Amino acid sequence: MPNLAAVIMAAGLGTRMRSALPKHLHPLLGRRLVDWVILAAQESGAGRVVVVTSPDARDAFDGLEVAVQEQPLGTGDAVRAAHGGKSQT
Repeated sequence: MPNLAAVIMAAGLGTRMRSALPKHLHPLLGRRLVDWVILAAQESGAGRVVVVTSPDARDAFDGLEVAVQEQPLGTGDAVRAAHGGKSQT
């Protein structure tokens, strides 16, 4: 099986939801929306799962590899942050 990595984009602000809580942190069936995606990535066999998030939400992902996207500059920038940006585990 080839090496598999997952980059989860969780840096959006969720402004269309008209909520102070970012969209990916809203609950659905007892979990945050982003937790469903993280679980699916882990269950798929991804050896590396990186959550790209905003500076305000960096502490919401204990025990996971986190890359911080300082400014929401789009998907390409988020992938760049996951690949070589600042990260914590």
